[in-house]
Amino acid sequence: MQFHQKALQNLEQSFALEWLETNGKGGYSSSNLIECNTRKYHGLLVSSLPKLQNKYVLLSKLETSVYIDGEEYELSTNKYPGTLFPHGYKYYKDFKHDTFPMWTYDINGVTLQKSIMMVRDEDTVLLRFELIDGCSKLNLNLKPFLAFRASHDLTEVNDDFDPSMTSEGNYYSVKPYDLLPEIHFTADDNLDFQFKPVWFENFEYYKEREKNNPYHEDLHSPGLFSLELNKGKALYFKVSLDKTDKSLESIWQQESDQRNKKAKLYKDDQPLSANLKMQADHFLVKNYLGQQVITAGYPWYVSWGRDAMISLPGLTILRGLKEEALSVLTNYTKHEQNGMLPNYVNIIGGENSYNSVDASLWFFWACKQYLTHTNDMKSMMKDLVPCMRKVIQSFIANEVPVAQLNENGLISSGNSGTHLTWMDATAWGRPATPRYGYAVEVNALWIHALGFYLETIKEDPTGEIRKCLDKAKKSFIELFWLKEGYLADLVNEQVDTAFRPNQIFAVSLDYMPLSENQKQSILDKVKEKLLTPYGLRTLSQDHPQYRGEYTGNINERDYCYHQGTIWPWLLAPYAEACFKNSKDKSKLAKELQEYIKPLIAKHTEEVGLKQISEIFDGDAPHTPRGCIAQAWSVGEVIRALHLIQNNL
Repeated sequence: MQFHQKALQNLEQSFALEWLETNGKGGYSSSNLIECNTRKYHGLLVSSLPKLQNKYVLLSKLETSVYIDGEEYELSTNKYPGTLFPHGYKYYKDFKHDTFPMWTYDINGVTLQKSIMMVRDEDTVLLRFELIDGCSKLNLNLKPFLAFRASHDLTEVNDDFDPSMTSEGNYYSVKPYDLLPEIHFTADDNLDFQFKPVWFENFEYYKEREKNNPYHEDLHSPGLFSLELNKGKALYFKVSLDKTDKSLESIWQQESDQRNKKAKLYKDDQPLSANLKMQADHFLVKNYLGQQVITAGYPWYVSWGRDAMISLPGLTILRGLKEEALSVLTNYTKHEQNGMLPNYVNIIGGENSYNSVDASLWFFWACKQYLTHTNDMKSMMKDLVPCMRKVIQSFIANEVPVAQLNENGLISSGNSGTHLTWMDATAWGRPATPRYGYAVEVNALWIHALGFYLETIKEDPTGEIRKCLDKAKKSFIELFWLKEGYLADLVNEQVDTAFRPNQIFAVSLDYMPLSENQKQSILDKVKEKLLTPYGLRTLSQDHPQYRGEYTGNINERDYCYHQGTIWPWLLAPYAEACFKNSKDKSKLAKELQEYIKPLIAKHTEEVGLKQISEIFDGDAPHTPRGCIAQAWSVGEVIRALHLIQNNL
């Protein structure tokens, strides 16, 4: 992936395109093509600090300047009220992203390259500088801008900030606040530091302004690092929470080799699928306890149960990562409670969040995906079945706090003040999309869970599970099927006939009671009303509550979240449902492959580089919104491409 000078100096485009580096611990490094931070979440070193239960922007950026023949050239760009300063974007010649981001500068005939990598399993950012042509040496200056605040917050000038810098050998360290970690700066070559503490005020983040959030920040610079860069010898600079005796060049080479090795694993895949499989590593995270988890998205999400189950097949199993898949599933079983899996696991000993009626039902689906692709019945029986058994027993015994198994064999859940399904946004202090009662996808998942358990485990000594499944299948049709030829989204005191994508799971999942004609009717209507090249709309455009743009303040956006916005992850269940009901699977595969090209070819070069966004506007031109890299967007699109490839 490459962008040349014309694109880089088109500020609208270069501001919009964002790169992402991650460390496998929940931390990341991210900005846009010209490194002019436009979000409060942007930062060169953003670390996940479990004891503080948050991600922290520690180092916002390193401003770069060079001295050539006694003249200074500032290569950075910042947005301040009414202006950009400096104008370093003028020197950008090229940006390339293969396995890491790399910039080429043209400074009046002097060619300089800079690359950035985060080190796996470390809170470490490495920068590599190389003088390519135009002179034999130059002086390189790096000015740190420190934030040291939670990623959702912003920093202001304050007297509590301790700017002092300590040194030991070639390490320089700063620790502005007692409760936050110390960060260390070093280089392979001799490093000179000039202590000049000063606050820089009113950095402006226009992406926050667009969302009606506070968008001004003050950042502190403790001074200036100076190094000499010679042609033919790369210079390495490190920012980290740790110190090491290893040469920075060797660390860089080791990290680069590991990435190239992973890239070779997917060399036989289709290019679009191979790219997404490489990016999937960003979401696989070892938490504070060393457990394998899946983070829901970057830059602001953490690890959630439902998202982990849905994204798991694409992020792990279909990439050949059997052990990682089993580890994620097994770790969640340890937190089963009254038939529920947590939607959020508190990793420092506090209470988990059990606010999802369907996370434990998605667990059955993820287990079926695991068994289908690995044939690992031994691990299934040992590590996963005990949890499956407890979940079913708890639902049947009505021990699930948020749900009720009714006489009809179906599950109802919640009340008007709860949001327990995946459409869980809150606006103005109440559920934006109330879905209490019988939710169609929850009951499709319940039928699937019972069917999978009986088929695979064949354990039902009293016949109670079979009886429940039979009743649920019969009641599902009676309760949800509408004479208009589709499924109600929700049934409580009323029948909610809003046309939403949740009914697609009644076609994509196994063991469902729908007839072939009913399935085809649903598919036809979903294709007509919800399908776009970027995913499925969450509400049909003819509904009075439909919102075609995800804009406004936080409450206005959250209200729109599931009222028409497009979610890419829904492409996989849609594709699966289509293939299950298709007579000409090869033709369908070719059609779907062509149809979703804008998502996997164009979109991966328009917001989060090589990534898939969380959501899109329901109305054309389907502007991408939400976070720039979403686990279930990437995971389920990988699965959709896998289904397509297998049916070509």
